Amino acid sequence: MRSIQQSIWQGATAASARGVETELVRDGRQLLVREVVSGRTLRREELPAGVSTNLPTGQVLRFTPPGQIARTTLAALPEPLWVQITDRRYRLRVSLIGEVRAEVMP
Repeated sequence: MRSIQQSIWQGATAASARGVETELVRDGRQLLVREVVSGRTLRREELPAGVSTNLPTGQVLRFTPPGQIARTTLAALPEPLWVQITDRRYRLRVSLIGEVRAEVMP
């Protein structure tokens, strides 16, 4: 869960600090934060064994230079967005500025 939280936060922070659009992309078990124009990878995080999520492979969250998530990509996230860690499932709520809150799902 922390991998996803930190990757989303990193995307927003990088866009703000660098003044360029960044994106978070899921590629299989990897989460990649990269600059949109150059394609340069800024962060690569592997989802640990025993962790699954309904964030689709190829799903993109785009971050704009003020450090916000583009509303169209935020709206395109699955509802609910969840992470499963062994026998517990957590609902993730992502804010416009990249904060991620997790709550246990029943």
